[in-house]
Amino acid sequence: MTWEYRVMRKVEGKGTTHWYSYGIHEFYSRPKGWTEDEACLAGQSMEDLRWTYDSMAEAFGKPMLDHETGKEIKK
Repeated sequence: MTWEYRVMRKVEGKGTTHWYSYGIHEFYSRPKGWTEDEACLAGQSMEDLRWTYDSMAEAFGKPMLDHETGKEIKK
């Protein structure tokens, strides 16, 4: 299984009163999928916490994904 952290955009609300929320999710490429809820910044040691923090920060350098489809959002 291959995974990474990615920024994902969710559509919240309905119709003309919808809005977007953004979060960092675990994204799996094989099999393709992602977490429903945002990832938590936590670790079993300070080194593990720092690795998680750095990995999440890398998500900002990658294209944002749509939470419903997993597809890249074109700007």
